[in-house]
Amino acid sequence: MTKIIVVIGMHRSGTSALTGTLVNAGAWFGHPALAAGGRPARPLGLVERKDFLRLTEPALQAVGCSWHDVHGFQPAWEKSYAERVREQFRAGVLADLRCHPVAVLKDPRLCLLLPLFRPVMKSAAALFIVRNPHEVAMSLHARNQFPIGLGAALWEAYNRHALAALQDVPSIMVQHRRLVSRPAQCIPQIVRKLASLGIEGLDADTAVAANSIKSNLYHHHAEQALNKLSAGQREFWKALRQAKVPSDVAAGDLSSETRETLQAHHQERAAV
Repeated sequence: MTKIIVVIGMHRSGTSALTGTLVNAGAWFGHPALAAGGRPARPLGLVERKDFLRLTEPALQAVGCSWHDVHGFQPAWEKSYAERVREQFRAGVLADLRCHPVAVLKDPRLCLLLPLFRPVMKSAAALFIVRNPHEVAMSLHARNQFPIGLGAALWEAYNRHALAALQDVPSIMVQHRRLVSRPAQCIPQIVRKLASLGIEGLDADTAVAANSIKSNLYHHHAEQALNKLSAGQREFWKALRQAKVPSDVAAGDLSSETRETLQAHHQERAAV
């Protein structure tokens, strides 16, 4: 039976680096031609499959959201829509993944959408990668010109929804900073933990030797910037940073500051 590793994490949190490492260790991603944003120097691009992206962003739109407008998001799709999307996923992406002993699926939107696809991926395990919220917000500001407050609010929303979705999924916690600063130590530990969940056959030595994670490309450090977050966001990040496994942290409700920020962003978009 194919073992599928689902990489879960907020945008700009290292999901591509982690997925690329798994590919170097032997996990199947898909044909490079399927990679969104692929180019000769980086054939897997953002390590997201075009055929999967054709399902995920529309799935958010179906509940009135987008990847950066998640105000009021609830994983509640009409039954007929959910069944149709799952069948498309099963016949396309999942059929390809199941042709290989170990496969990996990644899209940051899975923080929100895992409940939609989980019913047809019963044997999947998850790697949940978390990053300093201010670093995520700075990266989103650099890439998308989002205000820092919006980036931090999206970080909280994605991670809280991810924790709720992972409650019944075998999961491993990965700290972004540790992965990028000490890959030679972190990668073998991840591979061993996956083996403990029954996902065997990955080669940590090959992944480390590929040297795909380069510490000098770690941008947007934010060790001293947590005072720019709301109190609720700081407490949530403290809990995530200290967690050994995702289940150590309660999903909880969005902080009032995050709710207000997401609502304001939604209203601004609606007014355009």
